[in-house]
Amino acid sequence: MTPTVKQKYRPSVALILIAVNLTILALPLGSVLFFRIYEGRLVHETEAELISQAAVIAAAYKQALDRRLNEGAETYGRALGAEATKEALKRYEPVMPTIDLASDDLLPPRPDPRTATSQASVESLDAGLDVSQLFFDARRTTLAGMVLLNHEGTVIGGNQSIGLSFAHVREVRRAMDGYYASVIRERISDEPPPSYASISRGTGIRIFVAFPIKAGKRLWGVVYMSRTPNNILKHLYAFRHRAALVALFVLAVTLLIAWVTTRTLRGPITALSNQAQGLAATKGGTLEPLAHYGTSELAALGQSFLDMADALEKRSTYIRDFATHVSHEFKTPLTSIRGSAELLGEHLEEMKPEERARFLGNIEKDAARLKALVDRLLELAKSDNLVPLFDDTVDAAAALETLTSGYSQVRIESQGPAMAQISEESLGIIASNLIENAVGAGASEVILTIVETSNTCEITFKDNGSGISPGNRDKIYEAFFTTKRESGGTGLGLGIVRSLVEAHGGTIALLDATDGAAFKITLPAASG
Repeated sequence: MTPTVKQKYRPSVALILIAVNLTILALPLGSVLFFRIYEGRLVHETEAELISQAAVIAAAYKQALDRRLNEGAETYGRALGAEATKEALKRYEPVMPTIDLASDDLLPPRPDPRTATSQASVESLDAGLDVSQLFFDARRTTLAGMVLLNHEGTVIGGNQSIGLSFAHVREVRRAMDGYYASVIRERISDEPPPSYASISRGTGIRIFVAFPIKAGKRLWGVVYMSRTPNNILKHLYAFRHRAALVALFVLAVTLLIAWVTTRTLRGPITALSNQAQGLAATKGGTLEPLAHYGTSELAALGQSFLDMADALEKRSTYIRDFATHVSHEFKTPLTSIRGSAELLGEHLEEMKPEERARFLGNIEKDAARLKALVDRLLELAKSDNLVPLFDDTVDAAAALETLTSGYSQVRIESQGPAMAQISEESLGIIASNLIENAVGAGASEVILTIVETSNTCEITFKDNGSGISPGNRDKIYEAFFTTKRESGGTGLGLGIVRSLVEAHGGTIALLDATDGAAFKITLPAASG
């Protein structure tokens, strides 16, 4: 029995290669995406820190200015719009980071301040000075820049631009309407960009936030802050242990890809190659299925190897047995011819005419048997190696009428044309062998019944001869098996018939019969 490859799900080679290529492609893309996501997180953290600082500065400025305004606090500043007022009157007004590093536009550096259209009040300047001192002390730790503006956008604290105006800056204008605003701007630096700037968008930017200072329904000022976000590589160095874990993960994925590729492709291919070399070295033999095939294509290839090895083994056994049978079949008549020839050569003059005739008759008979064996062997070899042309078609009914015209014992029963995929020559060899066997078995009548179905053409050969004994039914296709050896039987006829029928995609079956023998030939019907 041919070994079989265990049937289970196996990915295809194409799927493995696609998965490996996509994974390899995803590694650098994933690294870039990781940098972008992590960098965006750093920008969000920077913006959140600026918001927290601005909220504290805004609260300190409100207290400082409220002490100085006394009764004028309710009318100081500028009135907010309806929507901004609604937000300002809420008990809680949280401000969350809004910058999206991936989608927000990168604006040019912050514009320089311009001349203010009006002077800031003394109270706002004094309050701004107090808050600036607080900010300057904290800036040593926060590293943030701050400009404190009054409600008209005029600088009242934080740097050397006191009295100038930032009201023309986009984010400041938004804050003067009572809404928080943040933007990304190009960073101005006297130093050249670092070599790793190409992989990090955050190395050349600065975050600006404008935080409105609101007192009830009125705007008292704006806290305008800025800071460069943490550098991603410096941050990764600070968390180098975590970065090492990420690197180990990437290495593990790479090693996993190598292992999967080796297990699913290289290992089975190498094993199949070794099997093929072993099969070639031994010129046949039985193969065992591999423990692991990896992919569906390799499993199919492995099954083909097993089938090929089994076919080679069967063919080798057939050739070995066939050679033994041929040697035996040829040995008997050759021995007889040699013995008769030696006797004639040694005692030719002493022999009586009738003895001489008997020995010469034996030689002639054995020579005729050898010729019959050679002819049958040639027919068998031709049928075993026949490459049928499936465009060969024949009307079996008409062809058999012609081919069997020389046999008085044959009667054909058909219901009209019956087209079969077989050549007329092959059909003639099949018919003549079966009819000769029937006649040799003493049949006085051989009935050929031809039936055409939608897919097949069935031809039944039924005779009234001596038939086939139950003990011989399983041997009739064996080479050189015959019960008519004395009358010249070679035992190759049915083997030739079966080879020709199977070569044309058909089957032959020995049917049960009460008298005589019956064979059913089934051939593919001719298309069209």
